[in-house]
Amino acid sequence: MIIKLKYMQNNFRFYLKDEFRESLFILAKNRMKTNTWKELAKIVNVSYNYIKDIRKGRHLIRLDVLRKICDVAKVKLDDVEKNIIKVGSGGSIIHNFTLPITITKELAGLVAHGFGDGHIDKKYTFHYCNSDEVLQERVVSFILKTFNLHSFYVRFSSYNVPVRCYPFIVGYVLNILGVPKGNKTLQEFLVPSWLIHTNKACKRIFLRELFSDEGAVHKDTKNKRRRSISIAFSRKVEYMNSLKLFLEILRRMLLEFNIKSREVTEQKRYKDKEGREKLVLGFDITGFRNLSLFKKEIGFSSPSKNADLDFILGSFQMNPANFTRRLILENLQKTTKPKTTKEITEEIGKAYSTTKKYIRSLYKEGKVTLCYKLNRKNYWTINDGKQKNM
Repeated sequence: MIIKLKYMQNNFRFYLKDEFRESLFILAKNRMKTNTWKELAKIVNVSYNYIKDIRKGRHLIRLDVLRKICDVAKVKLDDVEKNIIKVGSGGSIIHNFTLPITITKELAGLVAHGFGDGHIDKKYTFHYCNSDEVLQERVVSFILKTFNLHSFYVRFSSYNVPVRCYPFIVGYVLNILGVPKGNKTLQEFLVPSWLIHTNKACKRIFLRELFSDEGAVHKDTKNKRRRSISIAFSRKVEYMNSLKLFLEILRRMLLEFNIKSREVTEQKRYKDKEGREKLVLGFDITGFRNLSLFKKEIGFSSPSKNADLDFILGSFQMNPANFTRRLILENLQKTTKPKTTKEITEEIGKAYSTTKKYIRSLYKEGKVTLCYKLNRKNYWTINDGKQKNM
C-alpha cells in the first residue's frame, strides 16, 4: 500500500515548488477560452485574489482547489505530488514534506504503537503515552524516518506519564493504514489486510512494537508453565467477536515465526466510568521453545521486558538450587534496606525452609550479610564489600 496525494483530505493545504506551481497555473489559464485569471478563478470557484495569492505562493493551496486546477490543466495528481514541499491543516504547517509515503518497517512499527499506547484525536494529532524513554525515542525515530519530522510537544497524563503529541499528518496517515481515531475500546477494528500480506520484516517489527506496548512478561518462580508472555486488550462487550478475531490474527502472525500460543480467553469484565460494560481478551505464549523463539525472532524494544524474558529463559535452564539462590540475590539487590528471611520468602514465592537453607549457603559464601538480629529475626542485605558478616 502506498499513501498518495489522492488519499489526502480536501481541506489539507499544500505548497508546491515555485517553478512547477507557476507552470501548472499558466497551463490551466491557457486552457481558458478568454485566457484570463478571472475565468480560471470562476471555473475553480474561488476568488480572483485567492487565485493570485496561491499562484504567487503567498498561501498554501487547498487540495480541493488543487484538484480542480489539475483537472483544468489536465495534469495528473501523481505528477503534482512529486513537487510538494509543505503540507498544512488548520494552523499547522509541516515543511520538507514529501509524497508518496511507502510501507516500511518503521511505518509498520508506528501502526503497532497506534494500536498500542498511541491515540489519534479528532484533529488527527497522534499522542503516544509511555513511561519507557526507549519506546518514546523509538516512536521519534520512526516518525523522523517516515515523515522527515522531528516536531512534537509534551504533556502529562493524569497519572503523570509523559505524552508526546505529533502533528496531524502522522495521525492521518496512521488512520488511513487502519489505526482507529478516538477511543479504541469503543470501536471494531482488525489488523489491516496490507499488514497481513506484507513481508516478514514488517510483520516482525509490528509484533515487536505491539508486544513492547501491550505485552507483559510473567516470572512465576514456582511453576514453569506460568512463566509466560501475555498480551491483552479491552473492548466494549458488543465488540467481543471482532477483538477475538484481532487476537487470532496476531496468533497467526506469530505462527509464521513458528511461535505457538495458547487459546484466546476472556480475562475479566468491568464497567468504565461511564457505566459501559467492557471485557478483556488475551492470550499467552508459554514454554521454553516458544519463549526462546519469541526472543530470537521478535523480541521487545523495551529493555526491561527483554531483561524479564532473559530471566525466565534462564530459569528454565537452571537447576532449582541455583535458581533459588539467584532469586534471593536479585531480591536483596533491589533495596539497601535489610530484610528478614520471612520477607524474602514471601517476595520470591518459595517455602520458608528452602529460603532459609539457601540464605545460609549464600551467607557462608560471603554473598549476603547478616546485618543484625532483632526479636529472634535475622536481617539480611547483599554483601557489597562494604560490610562484614557478623
